[in-house]
Amino acid sequence: MADVNGVTASAAQLAGRAYGASRAPGARAGQANSGQPARAGQHVDRVVVSGDAQVAYAALTAMRAAPEIRVEHVAALRRAIQDGTFRVDPERIALKMLERTGA
Repeated sequence: MADVNGVTASAAQLAGRAYGASRAPGARAGQANSGQPARAGQHVDRVVVSGDAQVAYAALTAMRAAPEIRVEHVAALRRAIQDGTFRVDPERIALKMLERTGA
């Protein structure tokens, strides 16, 4: 389905789920809750998704598509531990801890 005003169908569906769809099932845009075409002066619900929300949704979608466990990285770490080449760098660990706490 094509984008409408830069909003993809999946983003519109996400917004509909988040805010509760107010249209009757099967109703199309421009139709009132009864499924009948909207008449002059009759309110029709509309969703506008900001650019920031679209970027956040794209990031969320990419994150969900990524594997939870980086299999290759875990395998490399296991090999290094097993063959005795894995070394812990206490200074690096301390620096990372300080970065995460904002110190």
